[in-house]
Amino acid sequence: MQVPSFETVLLFGCGLFLLYIVGHFLLVPFRSLLTLLFNSILGAAVIVVLNLIGKIVLIRIPLTPLNAFVVGILGLPGVVLLLLIRLIFL
Repeated sequence: MQVPSFETVLLFGCGLFLLYIVGHFLLVPFRSLLTLLFNSILGAAVIVVLNLIGKIVLIRIPLTPLNAFVVGILGLPGVVLLLLIRLIFL
C-alpha cells in the first residue's frame, strides 16, 4: 500500500473545505427561507385571532399572503401598521 503524497492530502483537504463552504452558502439562505415561511404562517394566525377579536369592535384585516408576510416580518409593529392603514383608508 502506497502512502499518499503531501500534494494529494493537501488537495483532498482543500476539496473538503470548498465543499463545506459551498454547503454553508446553500444552507444559510434555505434556513432564512424556512424562518420567513414560519413567521408568515404565524402572521396569518395572528391576523385570524385579531379578526376573531375584532368582530366585537368591527375591525377586520383581510387575510392575504401580503398581510401575513408583513405581520410575519415586522411582528407586532406590522399588525399595528395594517390596522392603521385599514383605519385610514376605511
